[in-house]
Amino acid sequence: MTRQRNDLLSTFVGLATRYIAFVGTESVPDNDFRLLGMVRDAVAPDLGDAADAAVAAIRPAIDLVFDESAPATGTRWGGLPTLPPDVEWPRHDGLPMSLIVTVDCVEMARLLRDDWPYPRTGELLFFHCDYATADYSYEDSRVGRIVHVPGTDSRREPPVEFRDYGVYPEVAYRVNRRLMFPHYMAYDEVGADLLAMMSAAERAPGILGTGSWDYLLGHSDGSCGDLRPLLHVEAGPGTHWGEQVAISIWTDVEAFAEGRLGEVHVACEIA
Repeated sequence: MTRQRNDLLSTFVGLATRYIAFVGTESVPDNDFRLLGMVRDAVAPDLGDAADAAVAAIRPAIDLVFDESAPATGTRWGGLPTLPPDVEWPRHDGLPMSLIVTVDCVEMARLLRDDWPYPRTGELLFFHCDYATADYSYEDSRVGRIVHVPGTDSRREPPVEFRDYGVYPEVAYRVNRRLMFPHYMAYDEVGADLLAMMSAAERAPGILGTGSWDYLLGHSDGSCGDLRPLLHVEAGPGTHWGEQVAISIWTDVEAFAEGRLGEVHVACEIA
């Protein structure tokens, strides 16, 4: 019995050490360790020796849930950007992009701690082209842009040629931090069998929660190699995306680690 307890303790310490090394000590809320242990117990029968690697790959995500009753003063969908007059409105092929999401950096830094690599003040503005298309190859960086701004109550009016179609209705988001298990298509990255990873990916949300379809960071719906997901949103109020039902915005792993912004990769999900 003592040996079994020691083996379990050794496994948990190893798992916790790997997770801390990945996310940083300051970014681990106390409750995370309890959840990590529960997830490992749940997926170990499927994954065997790969369970530790799969659990160590768990990442925090921020769920974005529409809240029409709240004032749109923090993280929000659409509206006019807090873009300073001396900052050029992002364009694609000469035409202005739409603002899809504004992220409150103070709020993200509070929720994500060291897992938030971007500025800890101001706002991040996520722009996307309604009229451009990108296939699901994560390679078209022309149709998305992220801009950091100080964040004020002053909103920038859109370019004249854009006012009839390019501004989405502004809706507040309610935000919530959760942990996100990797997608089953990341089976090779954690050294697992595909079918075993599929089973584990079905078990983990029962402990971590399923979350929202719209979210920041976390994992993608697949394996993305050297890219990190930043934002995933489904077609929301005011969009003109045609057969596109959702978009994902990505950045290079190196750019993410360094907190660099600018052009990003955009993948479109087609119905």
